[in-house]
Amino acid sequence: MLLTNATELRIIKVLCNLVAFSFNMKKKTSVQTKIQVSGRPSKIRQLLFDIFSMNHKPLSVAELLSSLEEKGTEVNKTTVYREIQSLLEKQVVNAVFVDETHTKYELNINHHHHLVCKGCGEIEEVEFDSIEKIFPLFEKKLKQKKKFQSITHTLEFFGVCQNCA
Repeated sequence: MLLTNATELRIIKVLCNLVAFSFNMKKKTSVQTKIQVSGRPSKIRQLLFDIFSMNHKPLSVAELLSSLEEKGTEVNKTTVYREIQSLLEKQVVNAVFVDETHTKYELNINHHHHLVCKGCGEIEEVEFDSIEKIFPLFEKKLKQKKKFQSITHTLEFFGVCQNCA
């Protein structure tokens, strides 16, 4: 029986809720190839990948630096930004825009959007199958009309969570 990508993702999500460790290992192996293809993996790049793999939420550079320190690795903030930029270019990670001045990053595992609390900054994943069916058509038309080579999108919703209200 062949499953669609969307069905496979739903199945993976259900399994993830049942066995968190298993999910972390699946994420690690599904993106490990991109890490290897993205050039010679430096020690810092591999550590960042490990940190992303073990977290279920987008992380700021400050949070990444803190996690690196917890692992006994002191690294310059500029080095982390440079590694993040490389991972962004290779589409290993995605940027999540929390507000005009704050960005967090997460592994590029499955396409989804975010709901961001303007009070506490908490970020929650949201998926809308009906919207996702429209975006590829819109991107294709934009690509043709504006003569772009490649078009992708990100979408963040902003509001105030129940705890901050």
